[in-house]
Amino acid sequence: MYALFHNGGHNCYEYWKLTRDGDTWNATEVGATEGTFISNSLVQGFAYGDGHFFIGFNDNIFKVSESGSAQKHYHFNTKREIEGMSATGSRLYVQFAQRAELTSGKF
Repeated sequence: MYALFHNGGHNCYEYWKLTRDGDTWNATEVGATEGTFISNSLVQGFAYGDGHFFIGFNDNIFKVSESGSAQKHYHFNTKREIEGMSATGSRLYVQFAQRAELTSGKF
């Protein structure tokens, strides 16, 4: 399992791999991205698939390598907040707010 942490004190996004050994959880930082993707917007979706992280904000999704290198920026104009994201194989699934709508696309 992977987690995203926005470290405002160090102005970066950190990517962590979480594993479990019995009743103990272990966290290992696997990468980081310096700076901010979008100013004044909270992360609204996070997914991992096929060796990439996907971070969603209002009308923006960023594809990031495991090491933290930003690879691609997707922008769309739905004027709706992202409620959640999931990735499997080469497909990314995004659920939007206000109407129960799930979209998918290849990355």
